Amino acid sequence: MPLNERFVPRKRPQAPGEKGTPFAQSNGLGRFFVVREVMRADGQITREQAQDEQGRLEKAATLAIQKYPWGADDDKQWYPVTYTVANLAFADTRGQYVRPRRRGQTDRYAAMVERMENNWFYLEDNGTGQAWNV
Repeated sequence: MPLNERFVPRKRPQAPGEKGTPFAQSNGLGRFFVVREVMRADGQITREQAQDEQGRLEKAATLAIQKYPWGADDDKQWYPVTYTVANLAFADTRGQYVRPRRRGQTDRYAAMVERMENNWFYLEDNGTGQAWNV
């Protein structure tokens, strides 16, 4: 999962039966689990944990938290997650969260970012199309 993504803004449920956006919850031991808040019919808010048997969501959330200057020493109770993690967290969120395009982003820039995410650098200015793995 790319770590240069933007993060989903946190939204809390406002009405019974409504579900909030996914976020990372610290367990106090340096690990982070993906959860979301759900409002029950009686108005109580509970937390639902994403099913992550292989630990991929946990790893992606932890890497993103460690990459940015929020710190990963459990100094906060929750952290935002990327759009990719939010989409993969729950069965009913698959494809629900769409990463907004940045203003001024062109298709050429998007292609360059995609290539860089794959750890390849293409030199096309001289027409050779040579590529290096960096």
